[in-house]
Amino acid sequence: MEEQWESVYATDGDKRVIRFFPDYGREHPLWESGTDKYAMDPEDYGLSESLSRRLAGWMRHWESNVIPETGWKSAEAAAESERVGDALVADLRIEVSGVAEVRDERRSTAASPGSSDARESTAHRSSPDHTLSMFVPSAIFMEGTLPPLAVGEVISVTLLFETDVPPSAVGVDTFHVTVHPVHGMSPGLDREGYLTWPISVAGDGWTARWLHHAPFSGRVRLDGRLCPDLVRALPGHPDTTTGRVRRLQLVEQEYENTGSGQQPVPGTERVSDPDRQPDHYWPDWRVPPGSQTFHPTGVLVDLDLDDVPEPATRFDAGAISVSGNDVWVVDKSDPVLLHIDTASTPPLVTEYLLPLVIEPPAAMWTRAVHADREGCWITAGDEIVRCDHNDRAGVTLRRVSTDGGDDTVLVDDRLFVLTYPGLTTQVTERYGALRGGGPDSFRVREVVDDELVPVHDETTIARARASSRRADIVTTPDGATWTAAGRVTVTPDGAASHTIDLHLRSPGRVRWIRPDARSGQGVDEIAVGSSTPRPGTTR
Repeated sequence: MEEQWESVYATDGDKRVIRFFPDYGREHPLWESGTDKYAMDPEDYGLSESLSRRLAGWMRHWESNVIPETGWKSAEAAAESERVGDALVADLRIEVSGVAEVRDERRSTAASPGSSDARESTAHRSSPDHTLSMFVPSAIFMEGTLPPLAVGEVISVTLLFETDVPPSAVGVDTFHVTVHPVHGMSPGLDREGYLTWPISVAGDGWTARWLHHAPFSGRVRLDGRLCPDLVRALPGHPDTTTGRVRRLQLVEQEYENTGSGQQPVPGTERVSDPDRQPDHYWPDWRVPPGSQTFHPTGVLVDLDLDDVPEPATRFDAGAISVSGNDVWVVDKSDPVLLHIDTASTPPLVTEYLLPLVIEPPAAMWTRAVHADREGCWITAGDEIVRCDHNDRAGVTLRRVSTDGGDDTVLVDDRLFVLTYPGLTTQVTERYGALRGGGPDSFRVREVVDDELVPVHDETTIARARASSRRADIVTTPDGATWTAAGRVTVTPDGAASHTIDLHLRSPGRVRWIRPDARSGQGVDEIAVGSSTPRPGTTR
């Protein structure tokens, strides 16, 4: 019945953690995470016979009154279970006080039969916690792709699903998953020369990439194991899995001396817990002396997918631009624009929620912003948007183009769009490596009357190229440097840097001008709409 479970890792010197919740086929509702024996019995904790009998009676009542498909037979039975369960938890805490902590992990529902709450409460009864095991080969740590791990820290990883491993290998399990091809990506070749297509594997709270020899989709059971992928993990990205490290186990394998050196002996892997609390110096990946037959080959990591911080809802500054007292900042991913009026003390911050797409999270920025006296330009690879500053609390937006090129620069209030087709080769998801267009294929266009006009003047082209800059850093004529890196900081010329307080900000009005697709008369024939953040909305 439990759905939102939380695993707990107990270490030497800490209290044991008893987790209290029911599950089918169990005589007692006792569990302990972080050990090989998850389901526990009263004698494991030295409980009295009286309490043991009451626990067993409560379990029988629960199992006889809960229908897996619909939930509780009656609201009365659910209420009785909750009342008795509360008393059991209280008495259990008294008996184990000083030696263990009791975590009440029942789902508190008195759902009527057939209700949505009742159906949800039986959705994941097959798993006592929401923990995912991941095998990390030693090479991942040695090359620095993944830093040393410690129990209790939260990490984000991209995962690779491996099926070409022996069934006895550490970390291999049967997964109930949904798979579908990663559309638009070209296949590769494996070591034997067979084609492999990237397949997305989606589990409960995690996703992974799987290289398969044929297009494949559906809800299936797959035998394999999860390992870190060599793709940078970005928190919040749909291909990133985030969890709290609950357990670290060292994986070792026996090696034997052969004519070509030491070779692993198949089927000799062993797993052990560390002798002490793992830290950033564990394990030691140096090759042991030849007299030692077992070598460390990796770490088995248990990730708790539930015990992670709530997703950040704060503004995540990605790109910035300044014109006089007006500072414009856009979020790294979300369609949110901030205006900072530095003429006021403290600066006045206004937030605008824009009618644009939510871009996939990136390490730095997904949009650029270019400030001028009338407002700013917001640009991305597939669009250019003009934002006119009407007054302190209002802006008017219109999309100028659906082609934003590879880069944009503002020179003397003229917006130029730069395109780099690739001087030698370029790698695309659909076609792989392609020969570039050469130096002559470089294009510079200018936004003129909402049109992209090719630029042929070599002096203008040179100025546009020379004006290209990072979207997250800008230096003003007075020598101050503004930076957008999650937060906004300013470093005046010759002075110490300080952070702009973005927490106190007012919602602004947005007027969205868009072309009428039915009239066919372009951007000048507009349909006007307004978007104002809902009262009470916070970020």
